Amino acid sequence: MVLESERLTFNHVLVAHTIGGAIVGVLLVLTPHRAFGRLSGAPYSALAHELARCYGALTLAQAWFAHRTRAIADGRVRRLLAEAYAVCYALTGLALARAAAT
Repeated sequence: MVLESERLTFNHVLVAHTIGGAIVGVLLVLTPHRAFGRLSGAPYSALAHELARCYGALTLAQAWFAHRTRAIADGRVRRLLAEAYAVCYALTGLALARAAAT
């Protein structure tokens, strides 16, 4: 039997997204040139590094967005935001999969 306090709620998902997104975002934005070159396994590319930083900034902004969404009481707005997250991450995943395949 699952107690009400043990159920996974949308707020729990938002907290996890806030923490994870903040960590990943900060790491991507602050990764030094030398470390980025080592992590990528390829010769250093300034363009790739700047794209990673931009992706980190976007991830950090989404973490802030998730954090602020927790305070919204209107269920319709929360559902809309959850759908927007799902579409955003689905499109990002498709773009990354395409880039990896080609």
